[in-house]
Amino acid sequence: MLFPRFLFWLIFVPSLLAAATGGGQDRGEHIRQDSVRLGHFARGEAAKAAEKDSVARIAYLLSTRDAHGKEIPDSLTGLALHHIATMYMNAWQDTLAMPFFRRSLAIRDSIFHGPHNQRAHIRTNMGMSMLYYGKPDSAAILIQEANAIYESVDHPDSLYWLQSLNELGDQAIRSDDYGLAYSSSYRAVELCEQLSDLDGADKFATYYRATRILFHFYDFEAALGYGHLALQALEPDAIENRALCMNLIALIDRQLGNHDRSYRLLRESLRLTGAQPDEYVLARANALLYLAEHYAMTGDVGRSRYYDGLARTAYAEFNALSTYHSRFQLAMYAFRDKQYTIAEDRLNRSLHFLRAQKEGSSSGNIVQIAQRLLLRARVYAAKDDPDRALTDLHEAFGLQDKLRSEFTDPTSQRFLSGDLRKEIDLAVELHYRLYVAEGDDRQLWEAFRLSERARAFSLLVSMGKRVNSREESTIKGAIAKLERQVARGDSAHQSKLEALRIRLAGMQRANHPDARGVEPLDSTRLIGYLDRHSTQLLEYHLADSLQLAFLLSPDGTLRAFPLPVDTSLLQEIAEWNKSIVKSAYRRKSLRPKPEQDSLDRVFWARGWGLTRQVMPEELRTALDPELALCIVPDSALNYLPFVALPVEEPSAGPIDYGAMSYFQDSHAVSYAYSGAYLTRVEMQPARAYPVNLMAFAPGFGKVGPLAAARSGREGEPLSALNFNQEEARTIAGMLPGSEVYCDSMASRARFLASVGQSRILHLSTHGLVDPQHPELSFVAFNQPAGRLDEDELLYFNDLYNLPIDNELTVLSACETSLGQLARGEAPLSFAAAFASAGARSTLTTLWEVDDRATRDFMIAFYQELNRGRGRLTSLVSAQQALRSTDYFHPYYWAAPSLYGLTGTIDSAAPALAAGIGRRWSWLALTGFALVVLLSYFYKRT
Repeated sequence: MLFPRFLFWLIFVPSLLAAATGGGQDRGEHIRQDSVRLGHFARGEAAKAAEKDSVARIAYLLSTRDAHGKEIPDSLTGLALHHIATMYMNAWQDTLAMPFFRRSLAIRDSIFHGPHNQRAHIRTNMGMSMLYYGKPDSAAILIQEANAIYESVDHPDSLYWLQSLNELGDQAIRSDDYGLAYSSSYRAVELCEQLSDLDGADKFATYYRATRILFHFYDFEAALGYGHLALQALEPDAIENRALCMNLIALIDRQLGNHDRSYRLLRESLRLTGAQPDEYVLARANALLYLAEHYAMTGDVGRSRYYDGLARTAYAEFNALSTYHSRFQLAMYAFRDKQYTIAEDRLNRSLHFLRAQKEGSSSGNIVQIAQRLLLRARVYAAKDDPDRALTDLHEAFGLQDKLRSEFTDPTSQRFLSGDLRKEIDLAVELHYRLYVAEGDDRQLWEAFRLSERARAFSLLVSMGKRVNSREESTIKGAIAKLERQVARGDSAHQSKLEALRIRLAGMQRANHPDARGVEPLDSTRLIGYLDRHSTQLLEYHLADSLQLAFLLSPDGTLRAFPLPVDTSLLQEIAEWNKSIVKSAYRRKSLRPKPEQDSLDRVFWARGWGLTRQVMPEELRTALDPELALCIVPDSALNYLPFVALPVEEPSAGPIDYGAMSYFQDSHAVSYAYSGAYLTRVEMQPARAYPVNLMAFAPGFGKVGPLAAARSGREGEPLSALNFNQEEARTIAGMLPGSEVYCDSMASRARFLASVGQSRILHLSTHGLVDPQHPELSFVAFNQPAGRLDEDELLYFNDLYNLPIDNELTVLSACETSLGQLARGEAPLSFAAAFASAGARSTLTTLWEVDDRATRDFMIAFYQELNRGRGRLTSLVSAQQALRSTDYFHPYYWAAPSLYGLTGTIDSAAPALAAGIGRRWSWLALTGFALVVLLSYFYKRT
């Protein structure tokens, strides 16, 4: 066989390498026709085929040298070094493989400067070796770079590309990176289905990984479908893969409640692997372990222990105890059955094993260790051992924060935040119970710090974000647009969307290798903030078993109040907000008196019911009316207009909304996403702005049903705003250095061109919120025609890529405080999006408010701001001014919500109000120059 192979490489390799460097991809020197080197390479191929690895490596190495032993940096050398490195990797000798991978990569990058299959191939294999070498972060960067190259090559090597995507999915599972796992799986499946000549093994590998990813992230129905596709792709003699797939489908069926079918699949897997148990050890061991779990689930302890023993022995024989310890379901079932000693023992052994692994600091091990610590904490809590439970919980939270900070995708961060919230709830409860029992304030502070940890992680990360490169910003803009198209049901764009997400993740990981974490709450800094601003902080923590309100005073006193919150709180708040809108009227109701009386009673009764739940008398009494109040809401409380809560029990007779007592009568209320958010936003450096205030007041024709359908808000067309331009012009006239844009001048393009240039941004326009698909929520710019102009909409997911970076953003639009709730994160609202983009404070609304009333409110707000008063003082004064007119009903004045900083804005001080604006700056400069000249001539004479 040696001679034919030699002839083959003598003829084929030159043409192959010439093709690799010729044509449009010729970036380096042509391969020299060196028969000696080609002969060495051919002998290397023959030895490799004969499994004579040491001989093959020597032959390959000789093919990289000239007659004097000097390396020739060409394509043949790059290929030979790649082969040597891959052979070492396949022999589990990654330390030896690494130098050859690095040199091959350097050579190929020097020859092929643009996208090329060879540059992607080396990155895929080197990334896999890096992972085994214990460098998961470097591995992820290489694999993502490979995928980016494959996406850009005109004719990518599809099989290698598919393997690269599958490897990327495996890495994402290990690190719990939800966004990257989903994107890589989607692209791999799509590519697999495009390749008509793909063999069954590669199809199986792709569908099987997709099944694992979807199962891992709880999408069981979709996982089941791909599991069956994986089975269908297998050849009849692929016994081990068939058994592995049946085992995985059995786990999915178990999660879906199909316990009998799950059991039958496991028995069939054992039958298949029983003929040659020594050959199919891993598949058989999995089936044995899953059967042990099945019997534990059904309460058959004896059989569970029997099959568990068989499984452990099989894994040990296969040197795969890490796989055995990767599952902890047996401990979960023991915990469920209150067999706490057994559960603890299993978890102890598993943790001991995992911590002893050399890759103990890798993402995969971090996930597994954290999972076991969290379960063991629940075991200790059930055994009434809160101290050990809290030790485990705090260690797990540290590991999870490390993991969460490594994600570049907000979707992955939010997924992990939501997954972690229930464990933080347990820790908060344990610390609070210890505080009640022992009276130790340190326990209460720990509970408060953990509550802080459970909110607004992604927002805080974004506030510390680095400057994006131009390419990153471009990709983010394209992703935002594709997300909207997919959300509207256009699945044809899903593929490109996932490809760009993978590319962006790799680019950000490479460009920003340091962790994107959030520092723990600095309580001293927070107390200092409250003291400087004469503010008390009221932070809610709503868990299933315990609902608390933490009250932190500016003197550093921390108290906690249990709350009698109903499980139907979200629905109750929604119904009360509806009653505010339905019962509204100006001056005098035009409804029949019985109808208005009924609406009034509903408003008062529901409002009082909410007051008793979230602001009980003990808490109201503890609040200091002399201090401002900053509320950090949780969960459904993000939708609650606290200022409108009635503080008197309903009584018989008609309601006088103007004379009614509301929570606002005794407290000036602002909001924050967390205490850490307040300190973080205050620390942002001051800066100069070319413009003091920039106001946009678009024109609106009556937008018809097409607009409603495209916005996701069928039946709610964008109506004309009759007073928004008067509002904008009046406000701009108050502050020097202001710019106002109306009608066609109030365009999206102008807004984007001026982002970050104004101290205050005022948008007097329509805003629509889509609670199901936040990416379809938008703020509208100029819309003069009867149809919606897509190019004049600023969408929610566009904001995260904009450098707003201002003191105050005002959205004088409808319901821009609303947004989808995300456990452990800030709500997906316009207010939070502007805050993420750098707004130090935002003023938005909880519902659509009357246009004329909004004009009057905003003018009053800016009048106070222009007098040098703080943002919160100006807000309260404007609300009270509105209440003293025909707009006394809460519908008109209770919707605005101020998030973030509450103090004065320097540009609005009276001294500056009398000063000069940007348009007069040249006059000031000229005047100064004249003064200098006159002074000079005066001294000369």
